[in-house]
Amino acid sequence: MWIFRLSSCLVLLFGCSLVSLAQTTITGTVSDQRTGETIVGAKILIKNTNIGTLTNAFGKYFLSTETVVPFTITCSAIGFEESEVAIYGSGQEANIYLAPKSREGAGVVARAFRSEDVFVSASKLEERKLASHFATYKSGLLSLRESPSPDFFMGLASLPEVQVNTSSLAFISLNTRGFADAQNWRFVQQVDGVDLIGPGLNYAVGNLSGPSELDMSNVELVAGPGSALYGPNAFNGALSMTTKSPFDHQGISAYLKAGVTSQSGEGANPYGDFAVRYAHAFNEKIALKLNFSYLGANEWAASDESYYISNELVPNQEALLALPRTDPNYNAVNVYGDEIQVPVNLGGGNVENINRSGIAERDLIDYDIDNFKINFALHYKLTPNLEAIYDVRHVEADAILRHTTIYPFRDIQQTLQKLELRSDNFYVRAYNSRENANNSYQMLATGAFIQEGLKSSLLWSQDYGAAFRGEVPNVDAGSHEAAREFADRDIPGSESEVFQTLLEATLTNPDVSTGGSQFIDKSGLNHIETNYDISEQVKVVDLQVGGSFRRYRLNSQGNIFNDGENGFNGPINYSEYGVYAQAGKNLLDDHLSLRGSLRFDKNVNFQGQLTPRLSAVIKLGAKRQHNFRVSTQSGFRNPASQEAYIALDLGQIVLLGGTEDNISNYRVDLPNGQTVTGDVIHSQLITLASYQAFLQGGGTNPALLELANLEYLKQEQIVTNEIGYKGYLSSNVFLSANYFRNTYTDLVTRITAISTITGRPYAVYTNIADQITSQGFTTNLEVGFAKTFKIGANYSYMTFDATEALANQPAFLPSFNTPKHRFAINVSNRATQKGIGFNVLYRAWNEYIWQSPFGQGIVEAGGQLDASVSFRVDAVKSFVKIGGTNLLRNEYTPIYGGPSVGSIYYVAFVLDEIKLKK
Repeated sequence: MWIFRLSSCLVLLFGCSLVSLAQTTITGTVSDQRTGETIVGAKILIKNTNIGTLTNAFGKYFLSTETVVPFTITCSAIGFEESEVAIYGSGQEANIYLAPKSREGAGVVARAFRSEDVFVSASKLEERKLASHFATYKSGLLSLRESPSPDFFMGLASLPEVQVNTSSLAFISLNTRGFADAQNWRFVQQVDGVDLIGPGLNYAVGNLSGPSELDMSNVELVAGPGSALYGPNAFNGALSMTTKSPFDHQGISAYLKAGVTSQSGEGANPYGDFAVRYAHAFNEKIALKLNFSYLGANEWAASDESYYISNELVPNQEALLALPRTDPNYNAVNVYGDEIQVPVNLGGGNVENINRSGIAERDLIDYDIDNFKINFALHYKLTPNLEAIYDVRHVEADAILRHTTIYPFRDIQQTLQKLELRSDNFYVRAYNSRENANNSYQMLATGAFIQEGLKSSLLWSQDYGAAFRGEVPNVDAGSHEAAREFADRDIPGSESEVFQTLLEATLTNPDVSTGGSQFIDKSGLNHIETNYDISEQVKVVDLQVGGSFRRYRLNSQGNIFNDGENGFNGPINYSEYGVYAQAGKNLLDDHLSLRGSLRFDKNVNFQGQLTPRLSAVIKLGAKRQHNFRVSTQSGFRNPASQEAYIALDLGQIVLLGGTEDNISNYRVDLPNGQTVTGDVIHSQLITLASYQAFLQGGGTNPALLELANLEYLKQEQIVTNEIGYKGYLSSNVFLSANYFRNTYTDLVTRITAISTITGRPYAVYTNIADQITSQGFTTNLEVGFAKTFKIGANYSYMTFDATEALANQPAFLPSFNTPKHRFAINVSNRATQKGIGFNVLYRAWNEYIWQSPFGQGIVEAGGQLDASVSFRVDAVKSFVKIGGTNLLRNEYTPIYGGPSVGSIYYVAFVLDEIKLKK
C-alpha cells in the first residue's frame, strides 16, 4: 500500500514537472523596512490586474507571467504601506522593503507578529488581533510550521484555553471551556468554511478530513459559544482552518517526516508522514491545486488492567480498585469479555457468578494505521473580484474512538465536495459530506463473541468448578487462581488460526444477534450557506446578513440508528435552517467599537431558537494599543444525530435516542409474539435504583418500583458573559487576558432505566433541567526580543458547579473533563537571519476527573516537553526540522480507558513551492 501511494505521488511530481512556465519571471524578497525581517504572506500583484503571488515562509516570492515588460508590480501586507516597483525584464530580482503603517498602532503589530494579527472567524469580518470582540487565538503559516509537534494539529494543544483529548494517535479531539469527551458534539471544526463533521458521527475525527500542513495558511480558534454566527453546534467554540489559494501559492511543495514512536510496553515503532502539494495558475482566471498525504504509524496502545469503574460503580470504586488481579470477579479496563459472568458450581451447593478472563485489547486491534488523504480544487475567476471554486476532499483512515465502548475505526471513509462563489463582500457555498464506517467495529461485542467461540461459557464453567472442587489432579483445590488457569488452559492464543478466523467472522458481520460486531454507517449531509456584507449599501453601520440550510440522511441499515425494520425501516432524514444578521459601528474616532448579532435557527425536532450576541471594545492609548472588551451572548446546541436517533443494542444495554420522533418509531418484538412500541417502553421505564431495591427485596414488592419519567430530548442552552483585555505593554510585549462565566440549562445526558416489559436496560438521552455553571480565566503573554526570538506563556483556570443537578439526578455525568489549572510556556527563534531556529514548548496540567459513558477515572497531573530545531536552506527553498514530543518520557493517559501517550522522535525535510520547469 505504501509503495503504491508513494509511486502515485512520484508520478504526480513527474507530471507536474512538464508544466511550462511563462516567459517573464520575477523573484525577490519582501522585508520590513524598519527591522530588516522578512515578511510572510505579503501580496505581489501586477498593477491593475489580479495576477500575482504571495511571499512564502522565507519572505521570498516568485512570479511568472505572460505580461509583456515593462510593467509595475504592487506589494502590500497587513500593517504596512503599499509599495510599487517597476519591472523591465525577465529574471529581474526585485527586493522590496515595506514601511510599517503609523496609524492605529499597525506598525507595532506588524513588527511583532505581522501577518498573524488579523482574525475573520470570530465575526466573519476582518478585525485586528487587538480589537477582536471575542476570545480568539491564531496560528499563522509560520507558527504552524515551527511547531515542535510532528503534526500541526497536535501542536494546537499549546493554544490558550484548548483542551486536547487523545483517544488515539490518529484521533485528537479539541475542545475549549469544558463539558466534552473524546466524542465532542459541542465544538465546530471547519476548513475553508466546510464543516468537517461526520454526518452520522456528528463530530470531526481529529484532522483526518482536514488539510495537510503544506496547504495550511492559518488556523483561527474562537473560544466559547459561536451560535450567533455559526449555528447550533458551535456551543463550546470553533476552529477555522484556511488553506492556500493556488493563485497566491504556486509550485510544488512536499515534506517527508520519518521517525519513531516510543511507548513503554510497546517499544519503538516506525512513524512516517509524506505529503505533496501542487498548485498552478494557468492564467489570471484559472488555477488548480492537488494535495496528497499519507501517514503510517503505530497507534498508542491501551493496556490499563486496573478494575474497570463504570459509572454505576463509582460509589464503590475505592474498594474495587483495591481488589487483586486474581479476584474471581475482576473486570479490567482494557480487557474485553471479562465483563461476562457465568454461574460456577464451587461445591457444597454453592453456585457463584465468576467473570470470564477476557481478551486484551492489543489482541483485538491492529495498532498499525494507514491514513490517506487526497484533495483537488479548481478555482476560476469570473471577474477580478468574483471567484468560483470546486473543492473535493477524500480520506480513508484508521483511528480509535473511546466513548461508550471502544470503537476501532478501520478504513473509515469521508468525502466532502464543495461548490463556492465568493467575492470580497459575499459568498455562497454548497457542500455535501458522505461517510462510510467500512471495516469499523465495537470492542465490547468483539471480545465477548470471540471468547465464546474459543471456548463456550458452559465448558469453561464446568472446568473452573471441577478444578476449584478438587476434582482435577495436580490442581490446588479451593484456589480461584488455579481454577481459572485450568479453565483457560486450552483456549487458543491470539496468533492461532482459530482465533484469527473467529476475529474475521466477527468483524465482517454487522448483526450482533448472530455474533457480529461490525458497525455500518453510510450517512450523509447536504449544506448550503451564504453571507453578504451590505455595509457599502447601508453606510450607517457595518452590516452583514446570512443564512444556512442543512439536511441529514442517517443510514446505518438498522446497525446504529433506528433505521431498521423495527424502526423507520429506511434512512432517516431530518433538516435544520438558520438566518442571522450582524451590525457593527465604530465611534469616538474608532476608540469605541460596538457589535451585535441575532440568529434564528429551527430544527424539525425542536423549537426555534433566537441567539443574540452583544459586544463592545474600547481602544485606549495614543495608538489604540490597549483594548478592553465586554460581551454577552447566548447559544444552544441541537442534540447530535446519535443522541436523537440511535437505537444500538450493545448486548448488556440498549442505547436509545431521546427525540419523540425516534421513540415513537421504535418497536420491540417480544418472545410471546407481541410487539411493543417505543412510546410504551419509554413511558414505563423504571429507575435503576428502585429496580435494584426491588431485586434486593426478593422481587416480590412492585411498590418499590419508581417510574423514571424521562422527558423527550430538548436543546442545550448556554448564556456567556465575558470581559477581556488585549494590548501591547511595549512594542514587543503583548498581553491578553479574559474571564468568562457560563450558565447552562438542559445539558444532554444519558440516563439508564429498566424496562420491565422487555426485561432490558435502556440508556436514554434526555436533559438535566437544573442550571450548571462554569467559569474560567485565561492569560497569554508574548514577548519578542533580539529581532527573531520570542517567549510565550499562557495559563488557564477553569472550574464548574453542578451541585444542584447531581443532587437531583445522581446519574448525571457532567463530563467537564478539563483540569482546573493548565499552563504552557514556549521559547522560539524563527531563524529569519542565520537560517537556524528552534522551538521549545512545555505544557502541564493538574489532576482531574475524567467522565464519559465508558466510565470514570482520574487523569493524573502531568507535563509534556516538546522541542525542535530547524535548518533553513534558502538556495533550494527548503528546511530540515529535527524534533521530538514528550522528551522527558512522562507517559500519561489523557482519558479514562484510553491509551498511554508516549514520545515521538522525527526528522522532517520540507520543500516549499518549488517552481517546475519544462
